Amino acid sequence: MSGDRPVGMISLAFNERVKTRHVANIYGFYVSPAARGRGIGMSVLKAAVSLARRNKGIVKVRPSVNPRFRAASSLYEEAGSGVTGAARRELKVGAGSTTC
Repeated sequence: MSGDRPVGMISLAFNERVKTRHVANIYGFYVSPAARGRGIGMSVLKAAVSLARRNKGIVKVRPSVNPRFRAASSLYEEAGSGVTGAARRELKVGAGSTTC
């Protein structure tokens, strides 16, 4: 928070399916442009991973990131989450367009 305004957000989702409930997913990670470069992103990411790991059944935290967002990709790399694969045609924005 900066004053009364949030400067970042992250989404952490837990799976309930038997074969994947050991994996927590991170997505929707954002730090406002004015707040970038001050370590806020790493703090938010570490807090999400810490929260996930409090659940004793979690053995993997999987981030999702669009590779075009180089700053986010670099942050995940710095935190120790290397690129493990690329998902294609995962996002659809608008009537006929696809991204990623």
